[in-house]
Amino acid sequence: MLLITDLLRIEENEARAADIATDMAALADDLLLSGDFANSALVLGELRKASERTIAPKAMRAALTTVGESIALREAASMLSDFDEATLDTFAACCKSIGPIAIRSLHPALQSETETLDYVRARDITQRFGKAGISFIVSLADDNRWFVQRNAASLLGATRSPDAVSTLQGSLRRSDPRVLRQAASPPWPASRIPPRPGR
Repeated sequence: MLLITDLLRIEENEARAADIATDMAALADDLLLSGDFANSALVLGELRKASERTIAPKAMRAALTTVGESIALREAASMLSDFDEATLDTFAACCKSIGPIAIRSLHPALQSETETLDYVRARDITQRFGKAGISFIVSLADDNRWFVQRNAASLLGATRSPDAVSTLQGSLRRSDPRVLRQAASPPWPASRIPPRPGR
C-alpha cells in the first residue's frame, strides 16, 4: 500500500504518474469493495493531494472521478446504516477526497421517503460539500416521486447558494404542497425565492 502511494509522491514523469493514478483508482475500488475504508481513505487522500500538484493533475482528477462513479463506491454507500461512528467518519473522508461526484453514490439513500439512518448519514455527507454539490443534487429534483423532490429541495436549500435558486424555483412550481413547503422553508432565505405563480 505504501509503495504505490510513495511512487505517486516521487514520480516526476507525467505519463508514468498518470498510469500510477489509474492503478490507484483500481486499488481504491478493490479496497472499497472489501470494506477496507481506512486504506481506501489513504489511497484517495494521496490522489487528492496529487491532483493539486503540477504533475498530471488532470489524470489525478480523472482517477478520483472514476472512483466516484464506480459500483464499488455505491456498494459501500449502501452500507451506511451498518457503519459504526469511526467507519462512518472514514467513509466520509473517502467521499471528501473523491469530491462532490461522490454524492451520486448516495442517491439511493437520499431517495428515502422517511428519515432513515441511511438517509440522515447520506444527507450529512452531502451537505459537507456545500454549493459544490449542487450539480449532483439537481437530478433528484426531477424525480417523479414527491418525497425525492422534497429531499432535493431540502439539500439545495441547505447550501444557501444562489446557484440553487433556479432549481428551487422549479420546485415551487410543483403541485404537491409537501414539496412546496420544503422548497420555501428555512434554512433557505425566503426573500430569495419568488412567490408561486398566480399568487
